Amino acid sequence: MRRNDRPRDRLDGATASSRVRVVGVTGSGGLLHRLAAIGLVPGTVVTVVRRRFPMLISLGGASLAIDRHTARSIVVEAAVE
Repeated sequence: MRRNDRPRDRLDGATASSRVRVVGVTGSGGLLHRLAAIGLVPGTVVTVVRRRFPMLISLGGASLAIDRHTARSIVVEAAVE
């Protein structure tokens, strides 16, 4: 399957322990800038540590808590290594 053919979803739909790649972010410019500042940009692979909100994700050795609204704004796909 080519990269562009992979199913896409929102981060709030990812299951615990899954690894997903950020495809894009929907929302205001402020949200885009905040997420970019913490490294959540297209191409970044994150691991969902806890699905319950606030959602806990692991990114480059750091753990980040993500609220429900923000998680719904992050478009992801399964990370295939």
